Amino acid sequence: MKKIVLSTVAMAAMALTSYGQGVITFDASEGGGGVISQGTAGNLEQNDINASLLYFNGTQYVDIVDLLLSDTTATSGEVVDVGTGDSPVSSTQDASGDITFNGGGILYDNSGNDYVINGEAAGAVVTFEVEAWTGTANSFATVAPGQFSGVSLPFTETLTSSASPINANIDNMPSFTMTVPEPATLAVAGLGGLSLMLFRRRK
Repeated sequence: MKKIVLSTVAMAAMALTSYGQGVITFDASEGGGGVISQGTAGNLEQNDINASLLYFNGTQYVDIVDLLLSDTTATSGEVVDVGTGDSPVSSTQDASGDITFNGGGILYDNSGNDYVINGEAAGAVVTFEVEAWTGTANSFATVAPGQFSGVSLPFTETLTSSASPINANIDNMPSFTMTVPEPATLAVAGLGGLSLMLFRRRK
């Protein structure tokens, strides 16, 4: 009898913990901003791109999910836990269709996954940002020269419970522009680095 009672209490605690954690989805199709390419006169990006959703844990931005054009092994319909601290990317999804599926510039995670942010309760207001880039790089930090890339301004969303019929999305994300660094800018940066090396040698 005691075992049954203990098991019931444990299951109830697990359910409450699960329902109490905050959830977000990577979906801007319900009114969120879009991604624009430099030089397109404000028109939304018409091609598929890579994108990452990150949240601020009080110290730094942490990856929740990467939508990568190079990934073709996406999982769908899952509830993915995102650890606290400087945990690695919790999920990688196929980015194919995340732009053109919704008619231009609108980020949408085709997996339909819900991302549970451990340490953040349902109802918490959390700060997010989105990174976007073209090409085959597997992260924003490794975007190749000549490719478009950009980061949204920080925005906040109120997390929902995993038990909620409609989960929080990123409809507060502002539109942002992907740009390509000018060759002149890169050249100046290179000259600056060379000058610094020469200066150190002279000393």
